[in-house]
Amino acid sequence: MTQRPSSPLWSSKKPAPRRPTGVALLSSVSLLLGLSAVLAGCPIYDADSCAADPKCNPVDSGYPTDDTGTVDTGTDSGCGAACPVGYTCNNVGAGEFKCQAYDCRAAEKACKAPMTCTELSAGVWSCSNPLPDDCTKTGCITGYTCKDVGGSKRCESTDPNACVADGDCTAKTGAGSLCLGGVCKAPKDLCSDSTQCATGTCVDGRCASKCSATCATGYTCDDKTSACTGGTGACSVDKACATGSTCVAGRCVAPAATNGACPTGQVSVAGGCVVDDRPAFFCDKDGTKDGEQDVCAAGSICLHHNCYRACTGSTDCATLKDFPVCKDVTTTAGTPKKVCGTAGSFGTECDLSAATPKPCTAGKVCLDGKCI
Repeated sequence: MTQRPSSPLWSSKKPAPRRPTGVALLSSVSLLLGLSAVLAGCPIYDADSCAADPKCNPVDSGYPTDDTGTVDTGTDSGCGAACPVGYTCNNVGAGEFKCQAYDCRAAEKACKAPMTCTELSAGVWSCSNPLPDDCTKTGCITGYTCKDVGGSKRCESTDPNACVADGDCTAKTGAGSLCLGGVCKAPKDLCSDSTQCATGTCVDGRCASKCSATCATGYTCDDKTSACTGGTGACSVDKACATGSTCVAGRCVAPAATNGACPTGQVSVAGGCVVDDRPAFFCDKDGTKDGEQDVCAAGSICLHHNCYRACTGSTDCATLKDFPVCKDVTTTAGTPKKVCGTAGSFGTECDLSAATPKPCTAGKVCLDGKCI
């Protein structure tokens, strides 16, 4: 069998000021002093978000909001009056309290269209792209169903193992699982070599596009692996994406069509288009025949869901131009097997899909079984 490859602020012009004299000047100074005494209690001014400060929380949350660790609702000796919605009263030093912008409900943190200020969870307000419109009119792609999500009709996955980030998967498919293409995959279903990826290369158990091609929206080229795996950290609850993109698992990606459709090689996850980084499964789809012939042709065996020519020595692989080396590979159960590969494939230094996963040390990534 032939080796299967990589299966209100306003403005107006003002007249030039006239120099006040005598009583007029005295009256002006008195008025200014009076106003400053009234306004000093709680000015609204531009300020950095205090989301990163654990002592800074919304006034109505019930948590401490000033440096003394006590709740200041703005009705005592602090700001003197309750701060507007979206602001919180904070001790800015030397006993001085000021209303500072806290979330997107504050004027200086207002969202830019089409993003809207949305309460993502209790007390957490952030700029978010609007959810897909109405799937009762557009329908949904295969594997998705039309559901009511926050008052909008949205296409949601029917897969019980659907996910958005890796952290969603431990409870669904076990420790070591990853969220690939919006679906949780157990360790045995992660890639261990690029030959198990339809395109690209295998990096830390997931398939990634090579940098030779343009990286998809939200992804950047990682110099170490030459793969499109970067881009995470671009967005979060406190850091929104620019207009025209949406945040999915820390990446600002292109939004999916209303019916959940995305470009080739990408899948719809949480309303955005992410790279489909699942390995290409050809054999052992039920997870019980790894290391056996399964549906592979005679003389070949199934390893990590792909077919490889079995061998006992290098001469058995000599006729295979792309896979001339007989290499030792283990099944997900840990049984050693010999198959035809290349000098750079099937490394044994790391493998996140092994029965006992072999990760790399901190600071390194697993690329085709090698820690780099």
